[in-house]
Amino acid sequence: MKTRYKLITTTLVVGTLLNTGCSIKDTKSTDKKAQEVIKKKDSDISAKEVIKRNTSLEKEISSTKTEITSLEKKIKETNPGKKRVKIVKKKAELEKRIENLQNKQVDNAKAFQLSQQKKNISI
Repeated sequence: MKTRYKLITTTLVVGTLLNTGCSIKDTKSTDKKAQEVIKKKDSDISAKEVIKRNTSLEKEISSTKTEITSLEKKIKETNPGKKRVKIVKKKAELEKRIENLQNKQVDNAKAFQLSQQKKNISI
């Protein structure tokens, strides 16, 4: 799963940089827009829009991963009991959140690819 995800993301980033000439440093996005999966069906989806959303999602993923590592330390230190169960449940929720964010990134990449295919066919 990780290799497929990295391959799709890398292909998307390299392809968009070649097509548009923009850099990742120039793209910044609000978190609200990043949470929405791109669902434009008939219109063109810009590469910048996809990169903005995916980089914002990547930032959220990395912050969630740091939370998970801190929870893992707490799990090791905590004795078995109700408190430890709560920590483990929270860790599981964060892992599901990471998976959902990664799926949103893949959906954004797929939407962009479909948009580009439709654009190439219509030309």
